[in-house]
Amino acid sequence: MSKFHDEFLNKGSPEHDKLMIQCTLEKGINHIFNLVDIKPYMEHIIKDSIHRQEKLDWNDRVIKETNLLSYDAPIILTSYETEVITRNGTFIIGYADAVIKANLTGSMRTTDPDIIKYECILYILVEAKPTINSIGEVIRQLKTYKSILCPYELMLPVIVTYTQLDADSLTYLKNEGIRVVVFPRS
Repeated sequence: MSKFHDEFLNKGSPEHDKLMIQCTLEKGINHIFNLVDIKPYMEHIIKDSIHRQEKLDWNDRVIKETNLLSYDAPIILTSYETEVITRNGTFIIGYADAVIKANLTGSMRTTDPDIIKYECILYILVEAKPTINSIGEVIRQLKTYKSILCPYELMLPVIVTYTQLDADSLTYLKNEGIRVVVFPRS
């Protein structure tokens, strides 16, 4: 076996496995849901429906205003898959640690005078990194997986980790569209 394949297949560790188990238990998924800010995705839903002139509302209205004032978005777990193969054609790029599929059903208020009802699916791309050694490396990894797995859907990339990052690193990741969820070591 080549050195690349040897390193590729032996990336896991007991600490990584423990973090994956922790974050895919019901309590762990709820922890991710509670800490992830979905407001940018709610704004994306509105702007995308306006751009495509689609009816977003259950009342069959086309929304014209984009200024999101408030929203009620209970996240309901639909399913999740771990070790998701990410391939480009016949080439395996890697394995995303997990993809969580959730329903968002609720209402939002924009500068449009009425309350808008909506229902959509949100995918959360989870990459488990017990220790973050390189922020750039994990950004490239998540962006690659997202572009291949779900280029046209709402997919929120999330790093789950035991590492407490400093405020500048968190801001940098947030600006890249990536959220960080810290789990306690068990």
